[in-house]
Amino acid sequence: MKKQSMSRYQSLMNRIAIVMLLECILIYFCGRVLSFSRGLLIIAEGYNILADIIFLLLECIVSVIIYMVPVWVFNYFQRNAFREKNMPVQKEILSKERVLPVFVLGLCAIFVGFVVNNIAVNFFLDIGGFAEDYLFLSGMKYNYQIIFYIISLAVIPAIFEELLFRKVICDALAPYGATTAIIVSSVVFSLMHTDFTRIAHTFITGLFCGWLYIGTKNLKLSVFLHFLNNLFAAIETIIAYRASNTTAITFLRLRFLIFLVVGIVMFVRLYKMRQREVLGIVRKARENGEYEAFLEKKKKYINYIEMLPDENGEEVISLSTKERIRGFFSPAMIVFVVAVFIQMLYYISFSLV
Repeated sequence: MKKQSMSRYQSLMNRIAIVMLLECILIYFCGRVLSFSRGLLIIAEGYNILADIIFLLLECIVSVIIYMVPVWVFNYFQRNAFREKNMPVQKEILSKERVLPVFVLGLCAIFVGFVVNNIAVNFFLDIGGFAEDYLFLSGMKYNYQIIFYIISLAVIPAIFEELLFRKVICDALAPYGATTAIIVSSVVFSLMHTDFTRIAHTFITGLFCGWLYIGTKNLKLSVFLHFLNNLFAAIETIIAYRASNTTAITFLRLRFLIFLVVGIVMFVRLYKMRQREVLGIVRKARENGEYEAFLEKKKKYINYIEMLPDENGEEVISLSTKERIRGFFSPAMIVFVVAVFIQMLYYISFSLV
């Protein structure tokens, strides 16, 4: 019985890290270009609606380019490198009756994680207030600014980040198993944001979006979850601009309590559903006299995560958990991780000054 190649796995990690470094570079330089353009418009025109609309349109276009260039580059790399031919994840990794509870639990867990992440960070570091500054030439006084804000914060990231991290990266990782595809894409997703105050929050976002995508093979669900999460964040920022920080914080606290309760309810429901499924599988295996085979398969799953078929349908021993962790830290990935942490430390030091 053959085993998956460690070198191919590390090669894939290198390709992922390279496009992530490209993404970070694009975000940095495009951000500088947008800031420079904003300054020129203010100097030349002061504030006027036409200049504001032009700037906001430019920002939306640049945001799309920032996400699409890594997609094109990664697909080019994949076309010119060895690729596993199948996507061997369980067909029923997420049954239909569990999709809605997982979606609701994800929406709740992402926000609760965001609040807990911020409380933990601000317990040690005081690095900012509630409402972040935005690249409007004049606050958020007009309705068209709100529309552009929702597009840039909720619509564009939801579509294009899910396209990059779930459709492209998860599909590339899928031959190494659903678990690896979801966790690795989530780690890379959280690191790409280069924000220490959101690292846990973005990791949880990646986990649930990846779970929905891998479990259903439907990108629309992960896009919608991502969109709703970002939309709530946009609404809170809009309230802070239009009303006050106090009103926005009240809204945030109320949402936290509601989401915490609903999240606990969904977690308990999913746990009970999972227990019923496991008991059903065990009962069926015992009735058919296949209980020993079931235990052997379970043992293989624990040792190797998954026993994967190759493109010919033959069973292939997947990389062990330790091999996957070791293989994740390929040369390019190490460079990416170090660069991200340097940038995080830079932003923290800048915020504390």
